[in-house]
Amino acid sequence: MTPMETATVATAATAARPRLGAPKLVLLLGPPGSGKTMHAAQLAKRHHLLHLSTGAILRKYLDTDPRSEAEISPQRGALRKAVLAGELVSDDVIVKLLCDTLRAQLEPQQTLALLSPSTRAAACRSDASLSTASGAVLQRPYCGVILDGFPRTAAQAQMLLQHLRVPDVTLQLEVPPATLTQRLSTRGRADDTPATIRHRLAQYEATLPGIRAVLAPTVATSPVAAPTASRGASATTAMGARGGLLTVPAHDAPETVLSRLAHHVQSTLGPTPAFHPPTRAPAEVKPIAATATPASCERRLRPRWASRVRLAA
Repeated sequence: MTPMETATVATAATAARPRLGAPKLVLLLGPPGSGKTMHAAQLAKRHHLLHLSTGAILRKYLDTDPRSEAEISPQRGALRKAVLAGELVSDDVIVKLLCDTLRAQLEPQQTLALLSPSTRAAACRSDASLSTASGAVLQRPYCGVILDGFPRTAAQAQMLLQHLRVPDVTLQLEVPPATLTQRLSTRGRADDTPATIRHRLAQYEATLPGIRAVLAPTVATSPVAAPTASRGASATTAMGARGGLLTVPAHDAPETVLSRLAHHVQSTLGPTPAFHPPTRAPAEVKPIAATATPASCERRLRPRWASRVRLAA
């Protein structure tokens, strides 16, 4: 391949990795058993979002902490005990794990775009290379981040606004308590005992007003038209604004709930860009020399094993 052809292929490969604007920040809240993780994973796939579940991050941390058992045994034991009892883990621990995961999963310029102005300035002061990363071409492009199950307390909501920028959309799943209890009782997790289920649901209801109070000034409160159940009811029956959070009924079939969520996320994020894999350079094929004889061509095209096969007379 000539140098010009190589440069053309490299340019096409670079163009296939688009430069995106500031990534969007989506919050998906809901009680245990409401289907947050399932719906967040589907939304992430549809809209090119990075899906971060604080529950999954915490469980991975407890199972795969790289330090030795002697160093982490007290902390791991306390966290594991809290998880199994249905208690909320320390806000500082959750926020640190979340921020560490963001830095590990996102490109530097995407991470900077998600930070609050004060946190962004501090990050650039501590690492000068971050301030020059804004013009780089994205290797792993995301349109944004969807946080599943965060924040879970008013303190976490305050820390979110302190470290990250204002969310673009916050959705809260609503499911009747009886339905939640039935779902949690049949999903087979070790921490889903009857007493733990009751405690976790009560804890969620107790912390939700505080989360609403913190996020209310930052979240739009007007209902948005969304597809509803089979009768085509008005939009406000499927989505309504309550306390600064857009509520979405989630007791229906999963595909119906996902359709409601996807509609609202689409209206917030705008059209999802189409990503294409980088163009690969074609394999270089060496032409047969013009002076080659028929015999030499036959030897070249013959499989290597052919010379080792002895035909019977």
